[in-house]
Amino acid sequence: MGPDSGDIDAVVFDLDGTLFHLPVDWKAVRRDLEASHGSGFGDAPIFVRLGELSRSEPGALPGLFAVIDSYEVKAAEDASPVAGSLALLSGARSRHPLALVTMQGRKATARVLARFGLVDFFAAVLTREDSLSRAAQILSACRTLGALPPRTLFVGDKRSDLEDGRAAGAKVALVGRRASPGWGADYYSEDPAGLTPII
Repeated sequence: MGPDSGDIDAVVFDLDGTLFHLPVDWKAVRRDLEASHGSGFGDAPIFVRLGELSRSEPGALPGLFAVIDSYEVKAAEDASPVAGSLALLSGARSRHPLALVTMQGRKATARVLARFGLVDFFAAVLTREDSLSRAAQILSACRTLGALPPRTLFVGDKRSDLEDGRAAGAKVALVGRRASPGWGADYYSEDPAGLTPII
């Protein structure tokens, strides 16, 4: 059972996998990051490892972000909307203030939004340059939107999105085939269009 639309004052969206497919070659990114940093990233997700480096070696981040940018900006030219996502955004925009949070960089994010005419859709856009903590991104978005986290719906597509949304105190909707209705999100839909009744 999903949240009632009357309990939602604002909506925060994830970008990649939720609204758009961004065809980044992440294996090549990991290889080049390891070569640039001079050490392996192990099995940790790239952005988890970057979060660790932000605390232990903050000076290394600009160079590592530039490596990722080189792949993401190219991928932004081939980004495609998740089926139903643009219609969902258009409808949601008429009813709620919206924000976007992503671990993509500013350059690629701006390019995707510009390509699809979405630059003015979001009152806040938080990228990895703002924070490598998804929960912190969501909380920052809530402050900009003037919405309390419990009355904010965060829409993502991965288990980590559910965990981070919960950590921020927000309601969470998961979309897409990578997510599972059994994970306990407030709402689940394989197709983003399935969220239309609540947002």
